[in-house]
Amino acid sequence: MGYNRGMPTKRKAVRRRGRKGEGMLFLRGRMWWYKAPNGERFPTGTHVESDAIDFKLRKLAELRVGHPSVKPPRGATVNELLDAHLAYMRRMGRKSTTGVEQVLDKHVRPYFGDRAASTLTTADFERYRDDKKGVVEPTTINRHLSHLRSGYVTGYRRVTPRMVDFVPAFPMVDESYNVRQAFLSFDGYRAVRDKLPASLPRCSWSPFTFRPAAANC
Repeated sequence: MGYNRGMPTKRKAVRRRGRKGEGMLFLRGRMWWYKAPNGERFPTGTHVESDAIDFKLRKLAELRVGHPSVKPPRGATVNELLDAHLAYMRRMGRKSTTGVEQVLDKHVRPYFGDRAASTLTTADFERYRDDKKGVVEPTTINRHLSHLRSGYVTGYRRVTPRMVDFVPAFPMVDESYNVRQAFLSFDGYRAVRDKLPASLPRCSWSPFTFRPAAANC
C-alpha cells in the first residue's frame, strides 16, 4: 500500500502476467480469474494464488491440444433459478411458498437476482453475510442462503435441461445453540405420547408438572 502526504492510497488490482502466449491471472474481488491468450476469461474458483496457477496451466494445456474453445453462454440468472424453485414448491403444495417468496423478494433477489447463477461462488455468499450483518441475525441469513441453495438444487436436479451445472458451497453458521422452546398443551402431549413406540417408557403429566415415569423417558 502506498502513501500520499501521509494518507494511504488504494492498491491497484493485482495481476500476474505469465510468459508471452500464456495469458495472465488477475484478481476480481477475492477470486483469481484467468485470461487466456485468445482473450477469454475463466473463473479459477479459488482465492489461493498457487491453486490459480495450477488452473491456468491446465486450462492452457486444454487450449493448446485443440479442445474446442467456445465461450459458454451466460446461462440462467439467479432470478430464473428462484422462479423455477417457487414453481416447484407450488406444484408440491408447500404451505411455506408464500413466506419463502417474500424473503426472496425482500433480501435475495435485490442482491443476486440479475447475476448469472453459474458465476457465483462461496466468496459471493460470504460477502452477502458480511453485508447483512447487523441487519438480520446470522441464523436468519442461514435461511436466506438455504432458500437460494434450494434454487440451485432445483435448477440442477429438478428441471430439464439443467439450468446450472453445479451447486456451490454455502457458508452457514452453527445453529446448535439456537434451541427453540415452546409450551405443550395436554392434547398436544397426549398426541405425542400416543405416537411413541411401546418400547419407550411413558411420562406422567399434570397441569403443574411434566415428570418422566422412568429416568430415561
